[in-house]
Amino acid sequence: VLSVAPDGKLSLSAIGADKLQAGGKPPPPPEVFSIHRAEVLNGTDFAIFARLESGWEVMVHESQLDEGKLRSVKAKRPSDYYHHGMQVWLKVSDLQHAKDGQQVKAKLQGSFKYVDQQSGADLDPTGAALLHDLAARGLSAHRRSYGADPSPSP
Repeated sequence: VLSVAPDGKLSLSAIGADKLQAGGKPPPPPEVFSIHRAEVLNGTDFAIFARLESGWEVMVHESQLDEGKLRSVKAKRPSDYYHHGMQVWLKVSDLQHAKDGQQVKAKLQGSFKYVDQQSGADLDPTGAALLHDLAARGLSAHRRSYGADPSPSP
């Protein structure tokens, strides 16, 4: 997963060894529209990166952040409010996955906007508002595969 460190350096990361299943396999990627507890890793001018408790990393585009909270602190960029280590709830909005040999790779996108940050309750149970937001950005919420073998490991 592509991450941006606070100093601006780009890096690729994988599931931590503590999250691997028997045989060294990562846990299966989360389902689209599923809700998860996560920890903010870092942010950029356009997104926040968070790690799910399962170890998967998710990018949350600025359009999927809580705009009211950003305005309340007069944030100029997402990381002005969402800081490293902050616990959040997020809804997975897109999943691209592939099996490359024995390794499952995934790119995940999510939303903070449609999850109550206190309880984790789904604020958009039908997904209609999230789909509308994604369509406005020219995207759609779905599970996409790429590579020779698109099936994730069990």
